[in-house]
Amino acid sequence: MPTETQFSPSATLVSGTEWLVETAPSERVRVFCAPGNSTQATAIALANVGDISEAQQAELIQRDRKAALHAHRDRLIAAGTTVVVTGIGDVPLRGSPFDQTVMLSLLQRGAARVAASDTTADILFRDDDNTDHLLTGEQAVELAEAGMAWVQAVMQSSWAIKDAGDIPEDFDDTVYWSS
Repeated sequence: MPTETQFSPSATLVSGTEWLVETAPSERVRVFCAPGNSTQATAIALANVGDISEAQQAELIQRDRKAALHAHRDRLIAAGTTVVVTGIGDVPLRGSPFDQTVMLSLLQRGAARVAASDTTADILFRDDDNTDHLLTGEQAVELAEAGMAWVQAVMQSSWAIKDAGDIPEDFDDTVYWSS
């Protein structure tokens, strides 16, 4: 008795967000994924949704844009920024979760030095350009607070985009984000 073979859909990336999905043998559907959420699994899921209402389609688009917005926000934070520290000047920072933990440690160590009236410049910090800085307690606090304020500003930009209603297709435009 012959066995029936089971078909598994596949998807081929055509461009950054455009996919060609084979939903059945010799049957292909073109789908578009949200920027930042353009994966083979998402493309196959979209192709298999079938007929949906405009409201359901809008809801799916907003869900995908929200995920893409979060991914963009996280990339912006991880890429870092440059802050100005008194007596040093520009200090380029990274913003990965590890680097944010380093900032918290720097803040704590700096605050302890300030509380002890210790003005020694021996708190070592290596910036994103691999330049070593020996910081006083006040400089360590200033650097950490500036870095944390920047992360907060990026988060607030993300919140503002979401709170304004539908997330626009061009949510990654610099006009929406704190610099």
